[in-house]
Amino acid sequence: MEIKDKDAEKVWKKILEYVLENGREFRDGKNRICKESLNVVAIIEDLKTISKPMEILHSFKKWVYPPMEELKSSILGRLLSLWCKGF
Repeated sequence: MEIKDKDAEKVWKKILEYVLENGREFRDGKNRICKESLNVVAIIEDLKTISKPMEILHSFKKWVYPPMEELKSSILGRLLSLWCKGF
């Protein structure tokens, strides 16, 4: 599934809607009911809006979300690790 829009917030909301409607339910290690959907591709045309979904998550007082720099480091580290292994 490919979800595309200029605005990151719109893409994020469309992905959440897709997962809620089509996702597979499972229980995590803490016995919480979760949903996941594999192979969802997000295409955001205007990268200036990329931080908006994270700002929304940060506005929830009980939600602990890592800072952007930590996310960048984590994602780039994983990509580099995969690249070194030859995918």
